[in-house]
Parts: sequence; C-alpha cells; structure tokens
Amino acid sequence: MSLLSKTCLYCGKTFFKSGTTSLADWNNQSKYCSHLCYAKAETKPPTKICPVCGKLFKSKVWAKNAIHCSTNCAHASRRKPLPNCEVCGKPVKKLRRRFCSHACKTEWYQGENVYSYLGENCKKNYIIDLTFWVKRAKEIRVRDKVCQHCNKTPKQNRRALDVHHIIPYRISKDNSPSNLIALCRICHKKADHKLNGHKLSI
Repeated sequence: MSLLSKTCLYCGKTFFKSGTTSLADWNNQSKYCSHLCYAKAETKPPTKICPVCGKLFKSKVWAKNAIHCSTNCAHASRRKPLPNCEVCGKPVKKLRRRFCSHACKTEWYQGENVYSYLGENCKKNYIIDLTFWVKRAKEIRVRDKVCQHCNKTPKQNRRALDVHHIIPYRISKDNSPSNLIALCRICHKKADHKLNGHKLSI
C-alpha cells in the first residue's frame, strides 16, 4: 500500500501521511510538512510603521492597537520637544531654558532692549562673576565637606553638594563664606522654601 503524499505549501518539500493522522484531517488540514513551515507561513508580516523611529513592526497579540514599536518610542512621543535658543535658534539642552550656550546668553544680554542692559561690559562681567562663583562654591564644599543640616555626604547626595546663601543674595548681596553653607539637594529645597515663606528684615 502506497503512502499518501503532498507538497508543502511553504518550502515545496514532499511529505507523507502519518499513521496518526485521519484521512479527513489529511484532506482538509494538512498543508505543511512541519510546525516550523506552518508558523512561517501563517505568521503575518509587519505592516505598521512607528511614527517616532520609522521602523516597520507588527502588533503583539495583547496589544493589537499599538501605535509605537516599543515603550521607548511611546515615551518619546509624549516627551515635550525642547525649545529653541532665542539667539541662534538651535535646540536648548533642557526644558525651560532660553539659550543653548553661555555665548548666546551673553549676546542676548548685550542687546539694548533687555531689562538689564550691560552693553559691551556684559561678556567681561559675566565671565568674571561666573569664574568667581565656581571658585567660591568649591571653597565652601571643601570647608563643609558634608550637608550642614543632615550630614549627608556628596556620595549619598549622588552629586556635589549645593551651596546655599543663608541670607538670600537678592537681599544681602553677600557672597562671603560666612553667608554660604553646603547643603544636599533636599535640604537646599527645604531651606529655599522656608525663606520664600517668611519675610526677612535686615
């Protein structure tokens, strides 16, 4: 007795009817020579295009209405775009910033229409003030070593300690070491909140 045979619809290979397959199943359902050929033939190709990265993808069984190819692209689509620099038009590095670099910030402050016009002295004064503050802040961190409120170290703070004005600079105009202390970021926020909630009289 000769065995019944068919040609696989996916790979073209000839395969034979097994003794465990009924004649009805063989005639109506048997189309592929293996489970692998069945999976490859029945698997639908990707038809969706991710609007963020442009990658071709297909939806998972549990997410048939998916719009993006991954969670990273989904998060990126909800992320607010960075604003452009007010001087050169390039994207800034963080949200709520107006300029992409110190050079653009200096150029903007040299304009005559700004509220604090400094003219040609802007670049010189800005660089001097910035250099002075970086040096003074480093001195305070070396002096205090830990947060002066909770004794947290820079390692526990996960970054360098903040330098805080005991009496706000807008009131005291004082950058002397006696008016400065090192605080962790949490204590710094608490101190600023406390100062903003209470009026100071000098």
